[in-house]
Amino acid sequence: MRKWLKDTDIIWYISFFLLVVVSRAPFIGSMLYHMDAVQFALALDHYDVAAHQPHPPGYFLYVMLGRFFHLFIQDANRSYVFLNILLSGLTVSGLYHLGKEIADKKTGVLAAAFALVSPTLWFHGGVALSYAADAFFSTALAVVCWKTYKGEESYVWLSAVVLAIAGGVRQNTAVFLLPFWLFSLKALPARKVVLSIGLFGVTCMLWFIPMVLMTGGWSTYRPALEQIIVPGAYSFPGAVAGAMRVLPRLAAEGLGAGLSLIFFAAYLLVRRSGPGYPDKSKTAFLALWILSPIFFYAITGLHPRISGYALIFLPPLFLLTAVSAGYVHDSLKMTFKNKYLLPAFACLLGINIFLFVFGHTVVSYAEIKQHDEFLSRVVGGIKTLDPEATVIITDPCMFFGYNELMYYLPEFSLPSVRSRWSVPCTRT
Repeated sequence: MRKWLKDTDIIWYISFFLLVVVSRAPFIGSMLYHMDAVQFALALDHYDVAAHQPHPPGYFLYVMLGRFFHLFIQDANRSYVFLNILLSGLTVSGLYHLGKEIADKKTGVLAAAFALVSPTLWFHGGVALSYAADAFFSTALAVVCWKTYKGEESYVWLSAVVLAIAGGVRQNTAVFLLPFWLFSLKALPARKVVLSIGLFGVTCMLWFIPMVLMTGGWSTYRPALEQIIVPGAYSFPGAVAGAMRVLPRLAAEGLGAGLSLIFFAAYLLVRRSGPGYPDKSKTAFLALWILSPIFFYAITGLHPRISGYALIFLPPLFLLTAVSAGYVHDSLKMTFKNKYLLPAFACLLGINIFLFVFGHTVVSYAEIKQHDEFLSRVVGGIKTLDPEATVIITDPCMFFGYNELMYYLPEFSLPSVRSRWSVPCTRT
């Protein structure tokens, strides 16, 4: 039995998963965070994309998973948070496996450790938004794509199914990771590539058709989908410029202190002070994994206030951080010995824990706690008024606007104001 556990690394997988569950449980939000979370909650009772339950393009499988957990957890917020914690745990365990496959066990442990304490991944394990699914499916797809990339052709079918399911959970995920997936098929025969694309399409239909039917058919779904496509809302140069401003900050928030390892490893590489250059095939795989979603963000633009956008490209950055840590270790071990380097790496992990637990950033526990306290005060204060003699007028705000008040104050009258755009309101 002991030999079986050692050979399969099952202890590492379970340990990382349990560490995620234990570390997230004390820091979850008690109220729905963001207008999108409200729309996910409403979709648990009645799915209708045209009514923005949830918002377009639909997130069909994410809502269906939420419905499953809602059968046992009679609270919409906690149902989705529980799902996000599970997805976060699987992401961290998956990164351990992938790091071990691409490099070695130490790299896998470090990649999982940096993901475990990432402020962004930690934050999205505590709120009812769908971005933790991006981290999971990005990692899961990379695991099977790596097998295909290295010549194990039978994994191509699984990779097509994983990508299609990812699209059912979050539609943009399949689009953003499509170039990365196609890159992993480059050594396959053309016949298998075509068949795998067909399998991807057929699997997508298995969730797309029910999603459209539950919305009332294509004639109802199509206008709802068109609401997220606003001609002229972004210019291409403007979208690129905006992405170049926002993406580095989102990456820094997600990596925390681990970002210093990437910069230091790059410095040693340029100085040629390390053990040698990285493997070209592994570098290409990692680069395409990072750049594929970033390319689409540069085209489509992204909201600067939503940290979860980073979770689709943070898993390869966690792996890059682990590889950088190994490179720094090998470069400096003769000078500083392990007794200094290992505590230094542990210190970086500790800094990230501090940033989430005690920091005051948009991806910290303070943000979740302050949101809950403020929204609770607003809702509690309004409930002291007479619903029959009160009309609530609010801005189309992402965090404290119409959606939240409609959900928590159904007995009050709120004039319905439909807006394609919302603003990140501040607490006053």
